Amino acid sequence: MSELEYLVDLSAFTENRIVREVVLAHGLDFRRKDASITLLTHLVDGVEYDLRLCGPVALKRGHKIFYGSDIPKEVLLMADGTERGEILPWFEWVNSQGDPVSGRFDVISADPAVEIAKLERALRPLLVGAARRL
Repeated sequence: MSELEYLVDLSAFTENRIVREVVLAHGLDFRRKDASITLLTHLVDGVEYDLRLCGPVALKRGHKIFYGSDIPKEVLLMADGTERGEILPWFEWVNSQGDPVSGRFDVISADPAVEIAKLERALRPLLVGAARRL
């Protein structure tokens, strides 16, 4: 296990060492489109980066729309973003200005070191490009 820790206890949302965005947003009752929480912070070359969960979870089934923790567990576990009316949250790394530096993704590892390694791989082309301009 890594010495690093997430800022939020993810143990209740972890299955097979993976945390899905919909499961975490459901557990945290994300309902508003501006919902966001920082899960991890990491410093690279003097710049702070945050791993965030962003956006609400809303699922439409028939004529009914469920939000946040009101979504029945069996409906939540079937959510994959392909159904019309599904609004799913996402994970992303952002810099200190709040600008995304990675693509959006729907799962994270329960081990923060794995996510930091992904951040560093995503930053590698940006850091090499900045070094060449110096």
